[in-house]
Amino acid sequence: NGKVQTMSFKLGDLVFATVPTYPPWPAKVVEAPDHILHERKSKNQLCVLFFGEENFGFFLPKELEDFEKKKEAHTKKYGKKKDFMRALKEAEEDSQADAAEGDEEQQAEEEEVQVEADADAKEEKEEKEE
Repeated sequence: NGKVQTMSFKLGDLVFATVPTYPPWPAKVVEAPDHILHERKSKNQLCVLFFGEENFGFFLPKELEDFEKKKEAHTKKYGKKKDFMRALKEAEEDSQADAAEGDEEQQAEEEEVQVEADADAKEEKEEKEE
């Protein structure tokens, strides 16, 4: 259809961002720290934190690439660069940490619901006994 599909990204998403003269670099969409907000050229730009570099940058969504979709291709092309591979490893570890955190939150929510259900059941039982 000839249309360029623009990805939409949200806070926490892993992406590849490209700065001129550098290969696409693993990064994470983050809330922009106050001290760099003045660097944003457009309200449509997203702030990313580059892995392995601890630098920030602002990019339009169309300038970013989905991490999972592009990881294999970029690893084939840039995998001999130690800095790139270290940044890629950091991104993957960050992704695993986020997934584990999400599992813990899900488990806590399930436990909370169970506690509420137990309390409701106890209340019903006490009402019947009265």
